[in-house]
Amino acid sequence: MEHYHKVSSQLIEKSQLPNELRIGPTSGRSNLLVEKAFSILNEHPSEGLIISSCGTYVTQAVGVIEQLKKQNDILQASFELYYVRVEDIWAPDQPGLDILKVKRRIPALQARLLCDQEKQVKASTIQPVSMSASPPTGGSTNKSNSSRKKRKDKSKDNK
Repeated sequence: MEHYHKVSSQLIEKSQLPNELRIGPTSGRSNLLVEKAFSILNEHPSEGLIISSCGTYVTQAVGVIEQLKKQNDILQASFELYYVRVEDIWAPDQPGLDILKVKRRIPALQARLLCDQEKQVKASTIQPVSMSASPPTGGSTNKSNSSRKKRKDKSKDNK
């Protein structure tokens, strides 16, 4: 491949849905994507939001999803991991070589974000929690401290 350079890379993809946010090379910064995602959620509350990305942009998509869930704790996400086909076209640097078409599969992510109605109801009816001064029962004991105390007691008895 040292005698070739990449001319283009074409992603074979489906058409975009109205409630879908695609994250890729032309999507922009994460904070703008979060704002755009909230506007899509407001436009399509019953359908939810679909965030899709592939390749190196999967990481950015996960970051956007985490920001959305942090800002709105009633969002619930379900993920689907899969592969998409990409066709790269490589042109030769030297005469006499053929143009290469390389088909490869790259990882992709599709996340569906929906408002969790149960969390929304629970958030509106939160009861205050009483704090008791008693420690929890049934916990584990620190065996290393108890064995040290036994050793110290035995050493005192031997003297």
